[in-house]
Amino acid sequence: MSHPIDVEAKILSLLDQWTAQHVERDIEQYMALFVPGNHTIYTGPEWVERCIGSNAIRQQAERDWRLTEYLRFDWQWHSVHVAGVIAWLVAEGLCRLKVNDQAMEDHVRFVAVLQYDEVNWRFVQAHLSVAMRTTE
Repeated sequence: MSHPIDVEAKILSLLDQWTAQHVERDIEQYMALFVPGNHTIYTGPEWVERCIGSNAIRQQAERDWRLTEYLRFDWQWHSVHVAGVIAWLVAEGLCRLKVNDQAMEDHVRFVAVLQYDEVNWRFVQAHLSVAMRTTE
């Protein structure tokens, strides 16, 4: 296993690749970021975005890309914790998107569990949510 700083850099590189694929929209490259199989999970901010397994994750990405003119993420904070071949990632930032000619911007959180397979770190679970604002 690599030095922890190197591991964190690799995990953040995976986040960068996930982010880039929402711009580049290469479904094969996107799917390569996830552990293949029926146990991998991605949930998104919409109620219908509960994807269990590679096929469902592929369909969700294709739907997101079909419905948006653009979809970009600008991460402003992150936390990574590694324990052997499992890692946890939390990132916060801005999501900018355009749907039906309407540009939108929201603060979002991305939370993921990753697994190392002796070659790559990949997402085994991931969740994107809109961070709601509250006033006190």
